[in-house]
Amino acid sequence: MVSMKSKSFKSEIKSNILWLTVIFITALILRLIFLFQARSVPFFSIPIMDMAYHHQWAVSISQGKEFIPGAFFRAPLYPYFLGLIYFLCGVNLTAVIIIQIFLGSLSASLAFLIANNIFNKRIGITAGFITVFYGPLIFYNGLLLIPTLAIFLNLLSLYFFIIAIDRSQKKYIILSGLFLGLSAIARPTVLLSAVIIIIWLIWHLFKEKMTLNKKSVIFKGYTFLFFFALIIPIIPVTAYNIYQSGEFTLIGTYGGLNFYIGNNHRADGVSAKLPGARKDWWGMMEDAQRLAEKEVGHPLTTSEQSNFWFKKGIGDIFHYPFPFVKLLVKKTLLLCEGNEFSNNFDFYFFAHKIKLLSFLISDKIIFIPYGIIFPLAIVGLFLGGRFNIKAELLTLFIIAYIPTIVLFFVTARYRLPLAPLFIIFASFGIDQLIRQFYRGHQKRFLFLFVIFLSFLILSNTDIYGYKKKNDAQGLYTTALLYAKMKNKSQEELYYQKAIAEDTTYSEAYNNLGLLLASQGEVNKAVTLLEKAVKFDRSNFMFRYNLGYLYLENAEPQKAISPLKAAIKTKPDFLYALNNLGSAYMKIGQFDSAVVSFHQAIAVDPKFTSAYFNLAITFDQMRQLDSARYYYEKTLRLDSNIYNAYYQLGWLWLKQNKVDSSLINFKRYLQYAPPDAQETKKIAHLVDSLSKH
Repeated sequence: MVSMKSKSFKSEIKSNILWLTVIFITALILRLIFLFQARSVPFFSIPIMDMAYHHQWAVSISQGKEFIPGAFFRAPLYPYFLGLIYFLCGVNLTAVIIIQIFLGSLSASLAFLIANNIFNKRIGITAGFITVFYGPLIFYNGLLLIPTLAIFLNLLSLYFFIIAIDRSQKKYIILSGLFLGLSAIARPTVLLSAVIIIIWLIWHLFKEKMTLNKKSVIFKGYTFLFFFALIIPIIPVTAYNIYQSGEFTLIGTYGGLNFYIGNNHRADGVSAKLPGARKDWWGMMEDAQRLAEKEVGHPLTTSEQSNFWFKKGIGDIFHYPFPFVKLLVKKTLLLCEGNEFSNNFDFYFFAHKIKLLSFLISDKIIFIPYGIIFPLAIVGLFLGGRFNIKAELLTLFIIAYIPTIVLFFVTARYRLPLAPLFIIFASFGIDQLIRQFYRGHQKRFLFLFVIFLSFLILSNTDIYGYKKKNDAQGLYTTALLYAKMKNKSQEELYYQKAIAEDTTYSEAYNNLGLLLASQGEVNKAVTLLEKAVKFDRSNFMFRYNLGYLYLENAEPQKAISPLKAAIKTKPDFLYALNNLGSAYMKIGQFDSAVVSFHQAIAVDPKFTSAYFNLAITFDQMRQLDSARYYYEKTLRLDSNIYNAYYQLGWLWLKQNKVDSSLINFKRYLQYAPPDAQETKKIAHLVDSLSKH
């Protein structure tokens, strides 16, 4: 069944202005209430994790500074969107959220327009208001993350494509391609949907030619125009990447790493964790580079790293085909499940901190809203997926988008762009269920209801046990937020709460230990770090931190083992090498100390601490010429290291070189804190030596 509407774009807007206004204003009011309630929740006002990455990049853009040299690691549109807001409004997170709330409200209106155009006004109103009240969409409107912008661009692109079909005007297909191209430089995975649409256009053109239909819905030039408009926003990004790196990178260089993370035989389908790497974002990026370069034996550019991880992912699939198939099945089922999976924060913990969202989002018996919308969408897709050529377009977009989620990892924000499209078909599904019931079509209604009920059970069954069991992750994230606020008492309290919820939470033990160490409670800190290492032996930073604290606690012998373990994982770990040398020096193993300090210097020839410690080691070994050489080398690198002058003063005095000793003690006095007890002693010594 094909239904074509002949209204112009302007007349369609005018004829629906009442419902457009009501939907938009309702969405806006609801989201402003959310913004007001979110003010008291630090999660929505302090960027952390991916949000912090976007924020830092945007700040650099607003200041005209380079963020990370080389080709774009991530798609750049969203950080540039933030950067423009920061440039115009200052670094103002509230301004960003208000603009995103505006876009989110427009997206609800677009859902109405699309559903109204494809089906009818009743279904359009239903789709519009479900989008208005869809809790996860409101939640992500309040975060510095990509979905709000990407969803708006996707819906705008699809709406203009639908108008192009209605009006047979090429300007609308150009607008559709442009907005989808912009979406691609925000979330490149949408390109698969673009490719499928282009194939679909070509197929329709071929089909119309074969039937000699001169009134073809799809004009001959649509395919080229759509493709040309699509690549216009992408070309500058690709050109920038080539200019910066000398290598072809279409949009960003992170695709290969994400592909491996999502498909290696140890992947769980949800977590963005790289085997053998740290769990924090920057740590994982550093470790991804280190592991890749270690395996190939030479440095890699960002593009080469991406290619390495992609090839490694493909190799892993071929080596472990059955686990891969099992993982794909798992991720497909997780896509159907109503649970809102989060890979680096607890979605439900923070959603329920907002009174409004506590009414709109639930993870109890039924996962609201996705656990209801998805089963209804299946009914709608079953009945309306080919309702007309425009419904077919939306269906193809959904079908093409699903693999881009399943081939990486299934999380709430990655599948959120599908939500408005599922809502449109869910609205059609609701309409059809009601119509079949009231028309007395019992068999058809029962058939559709069985489909709905089957997927309702599937969507609300915690097949893989991911349903939240405690609040440990949310409490830990809250501690991180207080850490950024420099509120140490609350930070400590929430680490303790996280540990009380999950007694194996290694990151909480580590962070709490470092916090207590910074407050001078080193004994307690050591105990906590020992537990962190016990519960996560793969994290070399935990071992390094434990070794460092052993040194601080005057237990150099104990420090050696964890420091060596950290170095085994990361051989160029500068600070671990330096601290290992210090541990050896303190227990009198001077030769081993010298080796460690030289290894640190080999990693960074300008690392002054290693030179200074090496000088002290030679000083203790009574190799005074070598000691003097490394003290002087330290000062050539940084003349402000006053302790080097102090040590040189004593070294010359040991050799009865009073003049040289005085020169260095006087320089020490120039840089040392004037009120320190040692400074006063040296001042007295200088006076005494000068008199003699």
